[in-house]
Amino acid sequence: MEQKKFIARNSVAIFATRIAAAGINLLTGIILARELGPIGRGEYALIILLPGLLSLASDLGIGSANIFFVGKKKYSYSEIFSGSIVMAFCLSIIAIIISWMVMDTLHPLFFKNIPVKVLRLVCLITPFMLVNGYTTNILVGMLKIKYVNLNSMLQAVLMLSLSYFLLVVLKTGVYGAVAVWGVTQFILMVVTVMIFLHFEPKGFSFSFKREMIKDTVSFGVKGYLSNLASFFNYRIDMFLVSFFLSAAAVGHYAVSVAIAEMVWYIPNSMATVFYPVVTKSGKKDAGKITGVVTRQMLLITALVCLFILFTGKYIILTFFGKDFASSVWPFILLLPGILSISLAKILSGYFCGIGKPEIPMAASVISFVSNVTINLFLIPKYGIAGAALTSAVSYTLEAIILLFYYTRISGLSAVYAVIPKLSDLAYYRDLRIFKK
Repeated sequence: MEQKKFIARNSVAIFATRIAAAGINLLTGIILARELGPIGRGEYALIILLPGLLSLASDLGIGSANIFFVGKKKYSYSEIFSGSIVMAFCLSIIAIIISWMVMDTLHPLFFKNIPVKVLRLVCLITPFMLVNGYTTNILVGMLKIKYVNLNSMLQAVLMLSLSYFLLVVLKTGVYGAVAVWGVTQFILMVVTVMIFLHFEPKGFSFSFKREMIKDTVSFGVKGYLSNLASFFNYRIDMFLVSFFLSAAAVGHYAVSVAIAEMVWYIPNSMATVFYPVVTKSGKKDAGKITGVVTRQMLLITALVCLFILFTGKYIILTFFGKDFASSVWPFILLLPGILSISLAKILSGYFCGIGKPEIPMAASVISFVSNVTINLFLIPKYGIAGAALTSAVSYTLEAIILLFYYTRISGLSAVYAVIPKLSDLAYYRDLRIFKK
């Protein structure tokens, strides 16, 4: 019961923070759309997608492994942090070199009309993202959830304030927007590291055990392929829309995705505190806790999806402008998939927490292959609506696969994991949400 209350209390705390951050991010999105227009918004989406891809490609699953090993207490916080910093810079340097080598080949396929030098420059943000991600995961493993919340809010505030100054006041356009994003990533990295050092004064040291690097990579690489496949599953449609259509189409689709993915604040909030709890639980308890979390998450997510189904059109047309009217229908088509992948996010945390990351990896790969295959047929014929429909189908397929294996391993029924119970409300009674 205490574990479930911990998840409930901290999930609500994170969700409340991220709802506030979502409101701020919505304002930032409106500024980006109105100041850049569909073409500029599309170019911006593609540019910042590149370092995001590089950071994930070079991640090797170390972020998830950090949560796991912090929970198991096999190595000290300082050792895990030190090893992560070294790996972050080594891996990001390799990723940057490789990306620069293949840039001339990829540029005419996916990044048309974006200068190569801009793409090469933005790749340099990769180490900031890796260090921030690794350190954040250590804080999650330490259950310093409040500070992870503060970082989410800081990111939202920085993006809004800097975007207003550079885009609205100075009119710096697409490259100003990219600069805002890059500066924000750097500041977040610095703040996250400072928070960690506050709790672990030993900080960085080259004396960490080499065995720890081996263990971390060995564990992380199992979930790495899953994370990489998931990223491509979530974002391959952006590249394919750029390949088959235009930057303007990417801009329209990016707005559809941004509005629909606001729903992800719910499962992401729960997953942040859920995974470290599962790593500390026995296999039987982990299955029961997972069922409680998934069914509560699905109920809340479904209600939010229903709400934005009726309000999304007015949000897009009123705030983003009539230039983005083409974003409405793809946004609606995405919602069933958003609900499905919300379930998949929690179940993936369950499998990784019990030491079976190969299951979400396989589900993600199958989903990714189906995504690419269907998109190749639907995008040329139906445009961004085809991309949205494909995402919904592939996300649902991934959720079904994970739910099937959850029932096999936990011994619990699918009904237990998806149908809410009145007794679940007990976990939220008298919760001191921001209790440390």
